[in-house]
Amino acid sequence: MRKTFYEVGEVEQPLRLGFIGCGAFASSTLLPCIPRIPEIGLLATCDLAESRAEYCAKKFGAKAWYTDYEKMIEEQQPDAVAIVGPPPMHLELGVACFNLGVHVFSEKPNAPTVEGSRQLLETAKKSGKFGQVGFMWRHAEAHKIAKNIIESKDFGEPVLFRGAYLTPGPTVPLPETHGDTLEWTYLLDQAVHIIDCMRFLMGKEVYTLYALIEHRKNASKLDSALSFSVSLRFENGATGTLSMSSFYPGFEKYLFVQGDKSQAVDIYNKEDLRHLKRGAWFLPPPPAGTRGYEGLPPGLPTQEWNPGPFHWISPGYLEELQHFARCLLKNEQPRPSLEDAYQVMRVCKAIVDSHTEGRTISPK
Repeated sequence: MRKTFYEVGEVEQPLRLGFIGCGAFASSTLLPCIPRIPEIGLLATCDLAESRAEYCAKKFGAKAWYTDYEKMIEEQQPDAVAIVGPPPMHLELGVACFNLGVHVFSEKPNAPTVEGSRQLLETAKKSGKFGQVGFMWRHAEAHKIAKNIIESKDFGEPVLFRGAYLTPGPTVPLPETHGDTLEWTYLLDQAVHIIDCMRFLMGKEVYTLYALIEHRKNASKLDSALSFSVSLRFENGATGTLSMSSFYPGFEKYLFVQGDKSQAVDIYNKEDLRHLKRGAWFLPPPPAGTRGYEGLPPGLPTQEWNPGPFHWISPGYLEELQHFARCLLKNEQPRPSLEDAYQVMRVCKAIVDSHTEGRTISPK
């Protein structure tokens, strides 16, 4: 039995997995996780380029490799497949694999359009198989801890959300895979992450939103640059804001949720978490000559957490695959589900429609 830092207990019969798509992302990020997950047994790899499929099979522990996914499924009889490629591939092969009778893990987004995401959801229901989509933010440990805090009775009902996701791209549309406009390309390639994690933490769907998008061409010698500002209202009446940009020097992520019992939690870059337990107004008055109530005063009850130096890969990737396997071994729906993915896609479309039409839109 393989031993890993994440292992809990022994696994008598691991999930039999076939892996479709052995490109740069899969071979550098997802496939390296699999030998560290005792709940997964990698049967075979598949890629149109046989050399890549063979390389990944030998490197990550599979005994077979293929260039035809249907042949792989027929001969290896996996319980599930992972599909990692561009959105049209996720849709086409996802539908086909459900119809072939296997569970499906799909990288994000699972389709290039809202309609395609809905098609996958309906196909999975008809097949009786489970699907999970690779919105891995919600599986980062800091976000799971934050979710537990938010759901505690002492936190109260979430009433305010703030989120920011700043990235260095994309700077050009990807019409063959992500759509004809830079706005839709960015939403599918990047924004889906923070939108799904926002839904996960708040526990409520977006009821209405109003979006502003600024599109600058030839900005900072880039082909194009985008900034998004989205005002949100959730089903429970909570409000929020979401800020995103495509021309930041690197990747930066920030999430904040406040409850109605004077508690708040925030997470920076999927790792650094703070839990603020009471507001400054409940503390003794600040000493004379100090800055008063600005910032976080000394004595504010605060808990902090980060994973330390032990996480060898970006938080969420290993955990999402382990979650997929553990749920299927118990015959349970893994999350984020195809329904989650469909709701994320509806929010993405509402952002574009709101900006285009200049009005408040409901994703429902």
